[in-house]
Order: sequence, then C-alpha cells, then structure tokens
Amino acid sequence: MVLPGNQGVRSSPVANAEEAMFWRVLTEARRALFLAARLLVILLFAERDRKRGMAAVSVRRGAHFACGLLACGLPWQRLSAQTVLLLVVLLLVGMTLARRLGALRWVEESGQGATGVYLFPLAVVLLYFWSEGRPMLYVLPLLVTAIADPLASWVGGKCGGSRWRFGSGQRTLAGSVAFAVAAGAVGVLYFTRYGWTPEAAFWQLALPLALVAAAAESLSPSGTDNFAVPLTVHFLLRCLGPDR
Repeated sequence: MVLPGNQGVRSSPVANAEEAMFWRVLTEARRALFLAARLLVILLFAERDRKRGMAAVSVRRGAHFACGLLACGLPWQRLSAQTVLLLVVLLLVGMTLARRLGALRWVEESGQGATGVYLFPLAVVLLYFWSEGRPMLYVLPLLVTAIADPLASWVGGKCGGSRWRFGSGQRTLAGSVAFAVAAGAVGVLYFTRYGWTPEAAFWQLALPLALVAAAAESLSPSGTDNFAVPLTVHFLLRCLGPDR
C-alpha cells in the first residue's frame, strides 16, 4: 500500500545504512553500560564486605574471581574491540580516581599491591584483540587466572610451608601446587566441552597447560601474574591448537 503523497518515494541506501549504524551503536552502548553496571556492583559489594570486617585479602580474592568470570563473558556480548578498549580505559581511570578519593583501600590493605589490579584489565584487552573471534583463546586464559589464582592465594595462606622468592615475588609450594591442580581441572572441563575425551584432554592439553601456567605464576614478579598467566596460556593454546 502506498500512502497518498508518497508515490515513488523510497529510502536511499545511504539513509538505510545510517539507520542501521545508529541502531548498532545504540545496541552496543546498551550492552557496554550493562557490563559496566555489573562491574560496578562487584566493586560495591567488595567495598561493603570490607566495611563489614572481611579481611582485605579475602575481599580481593572475591573481587578477582567475580571480575574474571565477568570478563569471560565478553565474547557473547558481541562488543567491538574498540568498545572493550574504551571500557578498560574508563575502568582504569575510574579506579585511579576512586583510590585517590579513599575508596578501594582493600587493594593495598591486602598486601599484594595495586599492580595486578591494573594489569589484569590490560590482559583482557590484549586477549580480546588477539583471540580473533576464537573464544577458547580468550576465555580459557581468563578462566584459569580467575579460578586458579585466588585458590592458590588461599591455599598458600592457609597451608604455608616451603616458600621461595623470585625477584620481588614470594610463593609457597602449596599455593603453586594448588594453582597447577586448579588450572588442570579447568582445562579438562573446558576441553571436554569441545569433544575431547577426558583422558586425551588431560594428557595432551590440560597437563601442559597446568605446568606452564603454574610456572608463569610462580616466576612472575609480584603483582604481574594477573598479566603473565593469561597471556602465557593464550600463546600456549596457539601452539597446541586444540580449537583447530
């Protein structure tokens, strides 16, 4: 049906392209704001827990775990790499301002310094760019870091035992073993979802992943393991090629 006065009037390809671009930008902005809101909720809960008396190191472990899992979902948000970069820049600026205003004190009070808090978002951006649409190259490195790192910190703090120092970092044998076990378990569970049998997933993929990731965590200077571990796992997966 053609309305009176509109005979022969058609939308131009340029107008259609501009409208499509407008809705695409609007949709991406909505997803980005929703992601930022969830991140803010995590940090607000961390602040609340610290004010209620939870140990600073426990608050940091919980925030690290929650933020890591949130970052793992980025590929399914279908955000452009440029949007992810912008979000990370805003996050880093926001955290710096918050700390200057007296918030996020648990970062320093945990005794682990602020370096890792800033390096982890940078690792997220690099992985998002380098994964080239291959979820395994992005998700698994972050998943290993999000789960194995806080667990190793907790086990090392509880068990103590043999310690060694590499550069400015100090590690416990119990913590490193816990990291390797957690990384291997995450690897087996993840690879079996891609059709690998548990045996093949363990011997061919998860075991090398666990050993290399644990070595990267143990040998990285203090505060840099949040950057070194995910990038090391990423390049290991590129070499092993389990998703080809």
